[in-house]
Amino acid sequence: MPHKQILIEETDENLLFLFIKNNEKDALGVLLQRYMASAYHLAYKYMRNQADAEDAVQKAFMNVMRYASDQNQPGMVKAWIMKTVINV
Repeated sequence: MPHKQILIEETDENLLFLFIKNNEKDALGVLLQRYMASAYHLAYKYMRNQADAEDAVQKAFMNVMRYASDQNQPGMVKAWIMKTVINV
């Protein structure tokens, strides 16, 4: 299991790969933490309510975990995460 400090330096694609192939939850955690603020701001833009935006981000990130193996477009991890937020 890679140390979290090492994971921080990984690309989005590598973090997602580590989660999918090795069930490396720390890798997914680093990836989601990387986009937490952006996801929240995007959700808030649509919801206009703090609690609803937080719920939307939580649901979106659960969907990211559930459907991580479906993401197959290199270089599009951030866009995929943000699209997941919008679709909640």
